[in-house]
Amino acid sequence: MDPLQEGSDWAESLDQFVEAETAPAPYVTGWKPDVNDHKAMVRAEFVGKPLLCWKLAQLIIDIRRESDTARLASQVDLFLQVTERYTEPLMENLSSRWIVSVLNTYADHAKVEQGKDAALIVTTFMDMLKLADSAWLLDEQPGQDLASYQQNWPHHLGDGMTSYHMQHGNLVANLLKRIDQAVSPHHVTRHAWRTLLQRLRQHENLLTRLAQLNEEFWGDPLDQARRQNGPRVERDIESGQKK
Repeated sequence: MDPLQEGSDWAESLDQFVEAETAPAPYVTGWKPDVNDHKAMVRAEFVGKPLLCWKLAQLIIDIRRESDTARLASQVDLFLQVTERYTEPLMENLSSRWIVSVLNTYADHAKVEQGKDAALIVTTFMDMLKLADSAWLLDEQPGQDLASYQQNWPHHLGDGMTSYHMQHGNLVANLLKRIDQAVSPHHVTRHAWRTLLQRLRQHENLLTRLAQLNEEFWGDPLDQARRQNGPRVERDIESGQKK
């Protein structure tokens, strides 16, 4: 059934769960020309999760494919209402992949005051991390050890850009702080960003690999106060030093 016709059922769907099909499809991603085939492919990702999450995913799929302006406006309005009302359970139960999809929908269709620009900042960050880890899987890992890297630092990357200082660089901490400040005024985007960041710190990826080399790598994007780990050499957030 069309999700727009089920608007009154969103609250009830929070306490219902997606059941496995007789022969559940394997986890796959991609794109299928027929929207129903596409939804059938995606459904396997939501087995065992609240029906609310699966309904929202279908709505996102419909929004991405809708060509009728009036109907798209109604779908986007419903999407914004649902994500605002059910932010916490959605962020708790959606995978990071679908949280990014939520933010992409905000970046595509929300107004600036609803978090459009803030959502784009977060999705850009996540997409670049995805690209970096994809390159890593192509066996393009660094060809030198940490000692050699640091001895030759800074490495020139072109047009005045230099490489990151592995042991003392504050580039990531400053970046995370800036993103957190940008998303703070926006309820959904703020919750999505902080959920994604917490999950990133729990899995193996570019950031967690680099964090092993730098005690101050993460900074304090989720804390109100600085960590009290002893004296810290302060570096200007706008300077190019120790990046």
